[in-house]
Amino acid sequence: MIQRLDFKLEEFVRVSWASKKAQAKWEPIFSDLSHKFSWIEKETVKLHIRRVALLHTTDIINAAKDAVDDGLVAVPVERVNVLGHYRSASSPFDPSLPSEYKVAVGRLANIRDFVNAYEFQNWDTVGSLLGYPECCRAFFQRYWVDERWFDTTLPMVTAYGFNQEIEQFINLDPRNNILLRWLGLRTVSHLPCSFTCKQTRGIATLYGDAAHNLKLDKEWAKILEILSWPVEWSSLHGIAQIITPVCKITTASDALPTKRVIRLVSKNIPEEAGGGLGFPFIIDTWTANGFSSESAMAKAHLRIIDSLEFLRHDTVVDLGCGNGELLRQIKARFGTATLGIDSNQSKTPDIVMDLYDFDPAQFANSQLVVLVAEQRRQENPEKFEKLIKRLEKDNIHIVIYNHATQAITTLNA
Repeated sequence: MIQRLDFKLEEFVRVSWASKKAQAKWEPIFSDLSHKFSWIEKETVKLHIRRVALLHTTDIINAAKDAVDDGLVAVPVERVNVLGHYRSASSPFDPSLPSEYKVAVGRLANIRDFVNAYEFQNWDTVGSLLGYPECCRAFFQRYWVDERWFDTTLPMVTAYGFNQEIEQFINLDPRNNILLRWLGLRTVSHLPCSFTCKQTRGIATLYGDAAHNLKLDKEWAKILEILSWPVEWSSLHGIAQIITPVCKITTASDALPTKRVIRLVSKNIPEEAGGGLGFPFIIDTWTANGFSSESAMAKAHLRIIDSLEFLRHDTVVDLGCGNGELLRQIKARFGTATLGIDSNQSKTPDIVMDLYDFDPAQFANSQLVVLVAEQRRQENPEKFEKLIKRLEKDNIHIVIYNHATQAITTLNA
């Protein structure tokens, strides 16, 4: 059994955004998709995909009327306080606070069975009537009911023998991604037993059929798109953070004595993603190199890389390499050995030194290409000219590039 600390924080959910641009686009989309998912949940009952749906509403009268219009029955089974966010666990009802109802929606015979099972806390029967897979019902019984976890994210990996500080899933099927439930984004109503549960994916496909029946194909596709983004869940001392490319969710979780991390790794990053130093953000490699955007850097670098196409070389040295992004692309294109030299140690070049002091003697047996920016000439014309003459004397290929004018000059070609 995983060790937990003996305390529990009051439930809360806080969402912070990577930028105003990200919030302006995605906050209304998240809200709309969360709202429409409740339509899909109810539709699964109409289509006999499952026997009962458990929904939340503040308007029990209209909920009952709507159910009748669909040939169903709506029965409140519990009155709870309105939290305004995803609820991980039940808490004592306070009649002085705003409230809503948990409402069971289904056909009369199934509703009778559900109400009885719910009253006597027969959770396996409740889950069966709600259409949850047997494996996930057993998982729920063990971790939620018996062991009293109220965030089952960590048991979704540890139950299957994974016990590393950081667990990663590469290109996870979005139908198994339950980490955005705090935003109301999911493809199934239950808590899956694992991030690879086959039965959960099957049920999610049926929910997709219900969305299609409601003419919500675009909305369903958007849910799957968002759930395919990279996301990181981490938890320590009762607080979990769920970080997406556009926002961060902070919420109460089970109190763990050491930090645990789960990452769903993907390259499907939205345009509005924040730039950052680590997963799951876009790693900003362009600002440090003096470019306004990733695309501007890519275009400038491509001109330089193309200029190397017809130069015989087995080693490329970049004098003033910055963070080394250009050399990484050159190595990927040609498989060439590379060396980055910069005077700024914080950019972690291969060698920290004054680039004007570069001595090519160590490359005497190599077919060497040296890259240097025209900007270096402007910074120190005298040292620049001495450097170029020294390299020309050794018959070394030299590529001088100017990002401002897009000019590229090749010497000793």
